[in-house]
Amino acid sequence: MKRILVLLVSAALYAGSLPRGADELRFCLHHPPKTLDPLQASESSAEIIRYITYATLIRLDRRTQQVLPELAVSWKVGPTNRTIEFTLRPGIKFNDGSPVNPSDIVYSMKKIVDPSLHSAIGDKFHFSKGVVVARAAGPRTVLITFPDPVAQIAMMFDEMPVLSERSANAVAGPYYVAAYKAGSDIELKRNPYYWKKDEHGVQLPYIGTLKIKFQVNRELELLDFERADIDLIPQLPPDQAERVQSTNAAALVDMGLSLDSLVLFFNQNPAASLPAYKKAWFNSDAFRKALSFSTNREDICRIAYRTKAKPGVGPVSPANKLWFNTAMKADTYSPTEAMKGLKAAGFVMKDNALYDRQGNRVEFSLVTNTGNKTHERAIGLIQQDWKRVGVKLNLVTIDFPSLIERITRTYDFEACLLPLTNISVDPEDQMNVWQSSGANHQWNPSQKTPATAWEKEIDDNMSVLATSVNAAARKKAWDRVQMISSERVPFIYLAHPQALAAVAPGLKLVGAPTWPFLLYGIESARFNR
Repeated sequence: MKRILVLLVSAALYAGSLPRGADELRFCLHHPPKTLDPLQASESSAEIIRYITYATLIRLDRRTQQVLPELAVSWKVGPTNRTIEFTLRPGIKFNDGSPVNPSDIVYSMKKIVDPSLHSAIGDKFHFSKGVVVARAAGPRTVLITFPDPVAQIAMMFDEMPVLSERSANAVAGPYYVAAYKAGSDIELKRNPYYWKKDEHGVQLPYIGTLKIKFQVNRELELLDFERADIDLIPQLPPDQAERVQSTNAAALVDMGLSLDSLVLFFNQNPAASLPAYKKAWFNSDAFRKALSFSTNREDICRIAYRTKAKPGVGPVSPANKLWFNTAMKADTYSPTEAMKGLKAAGFVMKDNALYDRQGNRVEFSLVTNTGNKTHERAIGLIQQDWKRVGVKLNLVTIDFPSLIERITRTYDFEACLLPLTNISVDPEDQMNVWQSSGANHQWNPSQKTPATAWEKEIDDNMSVLATSVNAAARKKAWDRVQMISSERVPFIYLAHPQALAAVAPGLKLVGAPTWPFLLYGIESARFNR
C-alpha cells in the first residue's frame, strides 16, 4: 500500500482564536504513559512519546512504506542477510550536545536484547539460534550480526530507539521531555541539536513546544478542540467525526480504512486465577468459534462505528493490499451455526441460558478501558448477540493503564476488548503478538514452548516470515497464519475502523494513513497563521 497524504486545513469555518504563537502545538493523549522508558513502551501513549523523542537508525515512511535514512545515512546488508552495517551521519548529537557514536548503537542493542527487560520491541530481536551482536566497525560505522537470516533486516530498526550510553535522559529525536506532571500532562521541547533540515536548510522541528494533556474523556477532548484549546485530535471517534462534520467540515480529516483492528480475546493463561471450568471454556476452539459466529459484525460497524468501519476479518486489514489473504472472510453472523458448535462441544441450553457439561452457567466478564463510547456500544451489541445463545456477558470498564496491567502483568481478567494498532504493513511487525513466546501474545503470553499444536504451526510460519528472503515464501507463511487465526480464533476480530482526525485551521501536517497517523512527521508540522 503506497499512499501519500499531505494535510493543509484552511482557516475558514472555524470558530475561536488561538491565544498563543505559532511556536506551540497542543493535543491530547487518552491516557498517561505507563513508563517513559522507551524499551518498556507497550501501549499507545508511551509509544507516541517514544516516537516523538527517540531517534532510530532508519525510519519507515508510513506514507509510502519505504525505508528512509535517519541517524544512519546509509547501510549495507550482507550477502546472507545476517549482517547489516550502518554508517552514521557525521556530527549528529543528542539533545545534551554529546555526539552519537557507534558505541551508543552497541549499547542500545545490548539493552534491547537483554532478556531480563521483557521488552516488546526486543521480542523481534530474539532468535532461537543465538543473540544479535553489535560492534563498532569504525569511527562512524557499526556492524550488527544476526544468528539467522532476516528477510527485512533494515526494517528491524524502525522502532529501535537509539540510547546514549552516557546519559539515561539524552535523546536524538526532534523533541525531548522538558516537564512531566504524572497523570496530567507532558511538555516536549525542540531538540536544539536535531540533525534534520528542510529543503531550504532550515533546522527542524519548526514548532518549538508540544504540550500534551492526558484526557481520557473524549467529549472533553472534542470540547477543547472546539474551544481552540488544542490544535488537533489525532484519532477521532466516529460519533465525534459526525459532530465535526456538521459543525466544521473543513476540520475533519478522513484518511480511509486503517490497518487497525478491534478485537476480543479470552484469558488462556494457565497461571491465571480462574476456575478450572472457565479455563476449559476459554481454551476450547469450538467455544471461541461459536462466539465468533454469534457476533454480528455488520451491526458493530453500522451502529457502534457509524458506518466508519469494515467487519473484522483477521490479523490484516483489507486496507493492507500487499499482505491481506484474499481467501479470508469474516465469520457470518449465525446463532444457528453457533449453537451447533456449542452443542457439539457439550454445552446445553436450558431456559434460555447456556450451561457446560458440569452444569456451570456460562457467564463471565469482559474488561475494556473506560471512556470509549464506540467500544461500549460495540460491547452492548455483543451482549445482546451472545444472549441469544444463552451467554451472559458482564462489562467491566477500568482506566487504560490498569487494563494493560491486567492483561500483561497480573492476568486478572476473563475476556478483554482491545484495539490493536499495526504500525507497519509488513507482518513481521506483529512478531511479538503471534510468536508464542511473545510478551504481547495476549491470550497466553511469554510461553516457554507453544501450548498447542496450532500455536507451534504459527511459530514455524512466523520463523519463515522473519528469516526467508523469498517473497513468495513469506507471503505463503503469513497467509497461513491468517487462516489459522480464523480457524482457531485466538482473537475475535470485530472491526477495522477508518482513520479519522480533526485539525485546527492553518495547521500543516505531513500525516499518514497508518500509525501514528497525524503525528507522523511531527518535526515538519507548522502553522500558517
